[in-house]
Amino acid sequence: MLSPEGEASDTSDGMNPWQRLLTLFGAVVLAVLVLRVLPGPVVLALFVAGIAVANHMLRRAPKREISGPAAEVLGLEATAQDPFGIAAYPLSLFDRGSDGRLTDLMYGRWGALDVKVFDYTYTSSVAVEGVLGDRAFTCALTAAPLASRHLVVEPEAFLTAGPDHPALPEVTVGSERFDRSYDARCDDPGSAAAILDDGLTSWLLEQGERWGLELHGRLVMLYAPKVLADDRPTVLDALKELLDQIPALEIERNPLEAPSGSTPGGSGAPSD
Repeated sequence: MLSPEGEASDTSDGMNPWQRLLTLFGAVVLAVLVLRVLPGPVVLALFVAGIAVANHMLRRAPKREISGPAAEVLGLEATAQDPFGIAAYPLSLFDRGSDGRLTDLMYGRWGALDVKVFDYTYTSSVAVEGVLGDRAFTCALTAAPLASRHLVVEPEAFLTAGPDHPALPEVTVGSERFDRSYDARCDDPGSAAAILDDGLTSWLLEQGERWGLELHGRLVMLYAPKVLADDRPTVLDALKELLDQIPALEIERNPLEAPSGSTPGGSGAPSD
């Protein structure tokens, strides 16, 4: 393990690897000899006690921080709050179900993009496959210089409850496979047909029905069932690929703005 100064820190007990190996070998041999002379019930009791001790040690092990260290690796800032008011953006995901909460927010530059990546969890309005509980997604958000109609495209595999779908007209693109695999909705079906061209629909299908997307005004959001913090680069890279699939949406080089005209802040500190 590296110390903050970059040098290997000594976390061992002072023994070199060969000494540790010989000690371990001796302990195993001693255990075998002892177990051979002990009665069966005693061996069973020792085995159960060993499992209990191991379980106790695992429970006491420190849990890895999710946002801080991962954000540093990604070159992003991290916060446990929502200082930009993202949850108030006019995106339908934030209106689903009840008890919505945004957590583990990271923000900053990802290549040419100003991005915000976070987890969003809500409680489903009705039971899905007999289960009523939380639905959690990892979302990557950026902005485009041109405003778009409100478009939501989500794989049927996400199993979103009917009442939690956005109150927008359903649209189809004429591709049997895509129309069967995705739920697409837009406040202007004509605009949806222009955006959901062969390039974008083919890209979504090639991704294995992994991503949902939402466009509204200048906001562009890609989301998927919650991933580990270490896997967030995959979500951010997919966001960049999504923008490449929508020629009308050039990448915004300025801080993220909500369609309402408010300026909740860019990749730096939230504005006053």
